[in-house]
Amino acid sequence: DGDGGETGRLATVGEPPPSEPPVAVVTAPRALVVALQDERNLATTTLIGIEDAIALPVTDTVQARSDTDAAVAAFAAFIAATPDGAAYQSGLDALGALGELRSDIDAYAGPRDLNNVDVADEVFDRYAGIVRGLLDPQKAFAETIDDPVVRAGAAAYGWGLQLDEQTAQLGRVAVLAAVSPGAESLGELSRLHTGVQQGLDALLAGTTGTPYEEAALSAERSYQTGY
Repeated sequence: DGDGGETGRLATVGEPPPSEPPVAVVTAPRALVVALQDERNLATTTLIGIEDAIALPVTDTVQARSDTDAAVAAFAAFIAATPDGAAYQSGLDALGALGELRSDIDAYAGPRDLNNVDVADEVFDRYAGIVRGLLDPQKAFAETIDDPVVRAGAAAYGWGLQLDEQTAQLGRVAVLAAVSPGAESLGELSRLHTGVQQGLDALLAGTTGTPYEEAALSAERSYQTGY
């Protein structure tokens, strides 16, 4: 759920597709995506001075970046050793932006309070671009799988990762709306709710009649309960 912590993660929409070798390739980005989201959540909440008010999986910048770096190394090693790893080359390329982003965060010398929302938003969006660079290849790879059942499972898993990212954005705006209410944040909150619901609808449509249908329904119930 973004800045709010763990609540909104929906990528458990089912077990990975029941076939090798696509399974490991389909699920490969998840650990890195989660690490990037955790690092992003800490960075953006710190920039607006509310990191101590929110429970996060990482407690400081050193831990957050160390976890991400370990996930990057594991992802890169897996991709290099996997025949289908070339599918993620663009995702690996996107990771090149991470160093500059961190440097810009470290160099920021302005106030760290709610007046800094615009800076935090920019940082969030830059992290989101890196995450998107991992999710887009995952989706493209899923579409190349010949077996229709495996393809459906791979696509569902990808939708779960995408919904995690959508709910991260929703969680961020929900936090801002709570600590600094305003018409703009409430409008954005409504827009993001709509986007997540559309994603859930697509997930349900894509899994109807497959072994992943019940898991997709469970993911929708989880979202409705959480939000």
